[in-house]
Amino acid sequence: MRVVTTFILAAFLVFTAFVLLQLSHLIANENSNVKLIRTDSSVLRSVSRAISPSIKLSPRPPPALLEEQVKSYKKPIVISIVTGHYLGNFGYNTETDPRPPCMIQDVRVNCSLEGPQRRETADALWYHIPHMSLAGLQPRYHPNQLRVAMSMESAAYYPLMENPDLRKEVDILSTYKYTADNVNHYYDRNFDEDEKNFLTPPKVPTAQKKNVVAYMNRNCGAKNGRNDVVKELSKYITIDGYGCIGSSNRVDKVEVFSKAKFCIAMENSNVEWYVTEKIYQAFQAGCLPIYMGAPNFEKDFLPHPKAVILYKPESMNPKMLAEKLHQIANNDTLYEEHMAWRKMQLHELLPGFQRVVAFGRRPNPECRLCMKVAELRYLKEKNATLKSSN
Repeated sequence: MRVVTTFILAAFLVFTAFVLLQLSHLIANENSNVKLIRTDSSVLRSVSRAISPSIKLSPRPPPALLEEQVKSYKKPIVISIVTGHYLGNFGYNTETDPRPPCMIQDVRVNCSLEGPQRRETADALWYHIPHMSLAGLQPRYHPNQLRVAMSMESAAYYPLMENPDLRKEVDILSTYKYTADNVNHYYDRNFDEDEKNFLTPPKVPTAQKKNVVAYMNRNCGAKNGRNDVVKELSKYITIDGYGCIGSSNRVDKVEVFSKAKFCIAMENSNVEWYVTEKIYQAFQAGCLPIYMGAPNFEKDFLPHPKAVILYKPESMNPKMLAEKLHQIANNDTLYEEHMAWRKMQLHELLPGFQRVVAFGRRPNPECRLCMKVAELRYLKEKNATLKSSN
């Protein structure tokens, strides 16, 4: 009898421990979900000012600015470009820029990007990652000075972008990744001037397009082997090529692509989040793109499942791709199915692409950088005031 009682008690204790363990996992998951929701909400708030009404996002309005914030944001900002730059001329100034005013809520930001001669008094020092090294970082010339590191190039070519030590040394990391402090997309208002987002009929009707694959590229040593893929593909289907394959003439890319049924929109490397202008130029032209690149392209950038032919080397080869292209090219009805997404409304497209459009409709990159510097400068000033009062 004692043995039976002991066994029942042991079983009860094991069952109780199991229930408690499951409850702890459930609570942990709930907490992580709350964190995720908060993170997503902060991202949505950052783009809410520029989102089309058709994108179903409902971020909370930002809190009203404090008087001390307004005072700080109104002070002129100087960003000194120390290395090679990617932001056009040094003469950028929010006061003279023809684009819409650079605003933080109702406060107009007065900001300029200037050369290295202003580095000692500048609010921020700007570095282009492909032209910098950690050892070459200049010291901060005053306590509140910020460091900005920026690149729109692939991390496969510039591994410093993924170096955790870079993150420790700079205050603002500005790249194409959504984890950056200042996210810069290749999709911008240049592709969205009329807010149609390629949702218009192709420039050239299907019946008038050439049954070829258009390809234009001058980086012949891409790390993902795209040139080798296209060379092999040319054995099975006609390639209208410029640059690495075909003609050396310089021609208008969108114009050439618009006359072809298919076009190559392959990146120079397969790096997460690295989605360049190539796919957007293809959409602009109205050809059916063949894409290879970012592993998260389908989830975070694809407008519609049939908008693109995805080339995945692990499950496809150039001969198989050519067979698929011939099948589509010889059937206008099938080809039109791949163009049908262009007749849809933006809110009907995949969420990842809607988010791309939302980011693309934000203020211009220089303005966003100035806004970020203004916000961090204010926080540094506030922390300095708190320290001095203690």
